[in-house]
Amino acid sequence: MTTQFHYRNACFALSSHGELSEKEEVEAVAILQGLTCKESAKARGVSPETVKCQRAMAKYKVGARSQVDFVMTVVSRG
Repeated sequence: MTTQFHYRNACFALSSHGELSEKEEVEAVAILQGLTCKESAKARGVSPETVKCQRAMAKYKVGARSQVDFVMTVVSRG
């Protein structure tokens, strides 16, 4: 039996400061997949600064202080 981790559901469930926007959710999943800001920006056709802002808001809404804290929080509760 394999367990599949659902990034989107975990991010939604963890949001303590309001719901993640669609773009913040996309970046939350990108963080969990290990994509850099540049990789995610290139894939989405936006600037790396836009990605940084969206990631920062996603981390804030989940209550994480860093990217590592974000991943640990999502994985531990997901």
